[in-house]
Amino acid sequence: MSPNGPSFEPPGRGSVEPAGDADLLDQTVLAGLARAVPADQIDGLLASVVAESQGMLLRLSDKGISQQAADAIAHEFSGMLANFGLRAASQAIGKVETLTPTSAAYDHALARATAELERSVQAAKHFLNAAS
Repeated sequence: MSPNGPSFEPPGRGSVEPAGDADLLDQTVLAGLARAVPADQIDGLLASVVAESQGMLLRLSDKGISQQAADAIAHEFSGMLANFGLRAASQAIGKVETLTPTSAAYDHALARATAELERSVQAAKHFLNAAS
């Protein structure tokens, strides 16, 4: 983890253009989380999302991953991110689900999803801390 927050760096991935700030979060979902989760538990909740995300990114980055495994992991991952209001990251992971794991497009989509995830988690942290 970097001093500025979580760092998602799957091996062998390049940089990509992130989504605009307006599309980053589902503020309705996050507002619901802010109401449901006590303020002193928000950092722990986000830490668990980061930990689970890192594991899923590593699994998706495995060069030997099968199409079936990649589809299942990306589908589960996208849903998890949507449930936490991380809209851009969820949509970017959803794109990974549509691609062949051995393609350059898959690598590019995974890199974009990684960038969106990092930005989304930081934005969600600020939103949730401000709302609590």
